[in-house]
Parts: sequence; structure tokens; C-alpha cells
Amino acid sequence: MIANAATHTFTSIKVTSDTMEPGDVIAIGNVPFRVLDVTEVGRMKAVRFQSGELIYLHPATEVSAVRAIPTQNEPSNHPH
Repeated sequence: MIANAATHTFTSIKVTSDTMEPGDVIAIGNVPFRVLDVTEVGRMKAVRFQSGELIYLHPATEVSAVRAIPTQNEPSNHPH
């Protein structure tokens, strides 16, 4: 499912590589990058983006991200 304002609330949060989740969006040089996955590489974390770029982050590095949180009142597919 694609996140949108009807099904999700978008919130700005601070994350580290330990709390970053797939789907989070961070900006690097004012360019948004959507996190595809985060893997451990020694003491660092490799953050791979949907665009194919890869960045290594120290676990203590904190960045701003936008996260889509599913709303509680998602539209149902059941007929009334």
C-alpha cells in the first residue's frame, strides 16, 4: 500500500541508524531519500535507499526523518 494522507499521518521525527525504518524519508542536501533497508556492517549501519544510493552511519548519528504512521480509522473495504 502506498502511504497517503487518507491512510497515514506523516510526522517529523529524529532517528538514528538503530531506529530508522524502511519507508522513512531523510533529506541529504535537500534531496529526499526513502529508506529501503538498514543492515549492520561492523559497528556501522549501511542504509540503502530506494534510489540505489548507500550511506554508512555511526549508530549515534541522529538525523531528521519523515515517517508515515497508519491512522486508526483506515477506510474499510466492507460494504455497509
